[in-house]
Amino acid sequence: MKQPTIIIAATALLFASCGDGTEGTPVEKTGTTVNNSTATTTEKKQGLNFKTGEDVKLGDFVIKVNKVQDFTSNDEFMQPEKDMKLVAIEVEYNNPTGDKQLNSNPFDWSVSDNEGYSYEYDAMMAKEPILDGKTLNPGGKVKGWLTFKIPKANRLTKAQFKPDFIDNANVEFDLQ
Repeated sequence: MKQPTIIIAATALLFASCGDGTEGTPVEKTGTTVNNSTATTTEKKQGLNFKTGEDVKLGDFVIKVNKVQDFTSNDEFMQPEKDMKLVAIEVEYNNPTGDKQLNSNPFDWSVSDNEGYSYEYDAMMAKEPILDGKTLNPGGKVKGWLTFKIPKANRLTKAQFKPDFIDNANVEFDLQ
């Protein structure tokens, strides 16, 4: 009977050692876009809430939410239900490391609305160009859209980036 316990413990230890560089790393605001120019100061920010347009460093990732837009699919067969709408956010990844590859992943993102409900990325009805999983070499960048299906009467208020399903490190962007 002790073998399953040992296997479970070994599996948990294996997953815990497979992080992505976010464990115990402070969240930093790396620059602020003001009047189409970027400030060069780096400021540590208390808490986890950031604004649209702010570059944020979490572990090795530097990410940003650029825009939020309601979206209408041109595909007549792929439409949301009558009481739902599509909302897309444009996100950007930057790999500032000198020696690591990082992966963008649309499933690292979720959003919440003014009613407090959370929504996951909807790959079936996506605004182009979509942000899909890419390997970013050192210095590499990628940006694209993530689409979410929410009730028509609601509006998005937050986007959350959580790159590791084991570690709880995450940041939130205010979308209002």
